[in-house]
Amino acid sequence: MNFVTDNADAAGNVVVIELDTGLFVVLAHLRQGTLRVGEGDRVGKGDPLALVGNSGNTTLPHLHLQVQTHVDLWNPDNRSVPFAFEPAGRVLARNDRVDGGS
Repeated sequence: MNFVTDNADAAGNVVVIELDTGLFVVLAHLRQGTLRVGEGDRVGKGDPLALVGNSGNTTLPHLHLQVQTHVDLWNPDNRSVPFAFEPAGRVLARNDRVDGGS
């Protein structure tokens, strides 16, 4: 079980992707040492970024994914934004679970 007390470490290993819309996609709790991208890299659909892990404040390996208004997770003005994986897809709500086989 991993628990940290500093906000800077709570999300564990993180990748933040800036979208063309000005929003940001956060992928958190990634496995240490598996990042395949660096700051400033452009990424596209299907590009491998890292492996799912158990870093930060989490009890089990999983991927925390959210779309938000600011690059900084802890910015007091930051807001989460609803999203869907495909244009016609179901919009996910907080704590929805997505199974890779669904």
